[in-house]
Amino acid sequence: MGKEMRKGEASEVRVWDLPMRVLHWTNAIIILVLVALILGHEWFEDSPIGEDMGRLHAYLGHVLAITLAFRLIWGFLGNEYSRWRDIIPFTAEQRRKIAADIKWAAGGFRGRSPAYVGHNPLASLLYIVLFVFLIGQVASGVILSGEEYGTFPGKYLVAPEAESSAGVAEKAPYVADHLDFDDDHDNEHELGEQDNEGHESEGGEEVIEEFHEFGLYFIYVYLILHIGGLIVHEVTSRRGLLRAMITGRKRLSAEDVEELGR
Repeated sequence: MGKEMRKGEASEVRVWDLPMRVLHWTNAIIILVLVALILGHEWFEDSPIGEDMGRLHAYLGHVLAITLAFRLIWGFLGNEYSRWRDIIPFTAEQRRKIAADIKWAAGGFRGRSPAYVGHNPLASLLYIVLFVFLIGQVASGVILSGEEYGTFPGKYLVAPEAESSAGVAEKAPYVADHLDFDDDHDNEHELGEQDNEGHESEGGEEVIEEFHEFGLYFIYVYLILHIGGLIVHEVTSRRGLLRAMITGRKRLSAEDVEELGR
């Protein structure tokens, strides 16, 4: 678990286990590529390359569903700093650190930021929201890709009424030409009901699309805050947060060790 720390001495402590680091960087890279692909899809919307980018975005989203699921599971199986109890502020100490971090930020990032070993308790609040949005993004993306590209398992989650209505609509002229006059009223009523079902299905799909798009904007904001916060802490506290997510070891100053009582 890393070398023993003596009170009042600078030291390093092993924080992030290997699966945590691999999943962190894997998910980060996938999310960045997904963002790039959806931007490319919008920029080249009317060209074959835009269509290819949209399809690749859908397929890669399914990969994210798997790696995100592993990360969620690792929150129960990982070491003490990878677990949900280190992210969700259950304890009074975590809540005290959140208040201290807010005070430090409100003071213009002057002086030392509160010391912590695992997750930054204040940043963890944003991580929790991120995980919720990512779950929503994955679920909505699976449904939308099933609707547009027929991918598994989304194609089985698409309302069958939309498909049947589309088929009836295509056959409507032929059906009308071969129906007796007496059956016209009944047929129009049946087609009307199916058309209404199709509109309801389209309405549901529109809501899912809007949620997926809103989630994308949230990811933009999160990336700015996350990278900005990392830069601020690297410059002010010099605890090597980026290095720690690569090596698994976090640097603690003598003041940090004193504060943490380790």
